[in-house]
Amino acid sequence: MGRPMKYSPAQASKLSEEEVARYKAISAEVSAKGKDKSADAKAAAERIEAAVTSAAADAKKNYGNDEEVDEIQTSDADFVGIVVSSEAVSGGELNVNLDDVYFEEPKVVVEEEEEEANDDERSLWGDGDNDPADEKADD
Repeated sequence: MGRPMKYSPAQASKLSEEEVARYKAISAEVSAKGKDKSADAKAAAERIEAAVTSAAADAKKNYGNDEEVDEIQTSDADFVGIVVSSEAVSGGELNVNLDDVYFEEPKVVVEEEEEEANDDERSLWGDGDNDPADEKADD
């Protein structure tokens, strides 16, 4: 594995002298191959494939799964699905059972007192005028 990267946005990132020398050597090597037209894409792809295979083997070794591959067996009897979100299940059905849930309710129900009719309330119809609908009902 590589060394841990320490990033701080307040400070500019600086490469060591070894890293600068290495990237300049790589740049010169690639430039020379580009000028000679000797760059081999197939060999580069094979090196990349070997590096990816090596990284996968390292990851498998580090996680301790040498004998067992981490796969989800949907045919297993214990597999009930994977919850993707609160309402979506991949490979199964979402069954909600609220039988064992206790809903707390108040032990004593208090009846609300009715508000007394207040004739002093201001009419909401207009500026002190009575509502014409009330006048028709009175007639």
